Amino acid sequence: MGNVGKLAAKMKALFQYPDMRRTMGMAARKKVEQEYSLDAHCTTLLKIYKELLSENYDTTRLEKGIGTGAFPESGQNAFYSMTD
Repeated sequence: MGNVGKLAAKMKALFQYPDMRRTMGMAARKKVEQEYSLDAHCTTLLKIYKELLSENYDTTRLEKGIGTGAFPESGQNAFYSMTD
């Protein structure tokens, strides 16, 4: 697995240095707010939708089942297999 001693040393350092703990916590919160916010999620979805609707979309991806939720081993689309 991992290095338990190294993990313990890092946890001890966080316990001993509250300023470092606070700084790391604030940085982690900022990252989560930026990357996993509703705005970030909507921006990503819009980008995907625009790609799908554009004339430049690579339709071979759909034919191969990439991005459709297809089951590669069966060649079935996940949506249709659940509704059949």
